[in-house]
Amino acid sequence: MGTSLSALLSLKEMAVIRQIKDNPNISITAIAANTRLSKSTIDRIIRALKEKGLLTRIGAKNNAKWVINYGSES
Repeated sequence: MGTSLSALLSLKEMAVIRQIKDNPNISITAIAANTRLSKSTIDRIIRALKEKGLLTRIGAKNNAKWVINYGSES
């Protein structure tokens, strides 16, 4: 496939992706706590990842899960 996901993303974006990969049901508040970034920073990163088409949120607000739209990069 060529370019790896890490080549396309910033370190903060990779940290968020890693959190979501480990727990697709994680909340923005939990991501912020785990990465030691502010909630507004996480919101901004998630918005950027959605705009890049790399991240999707599926389900109702209290029962939603994140989906990473990129080949398995393990």
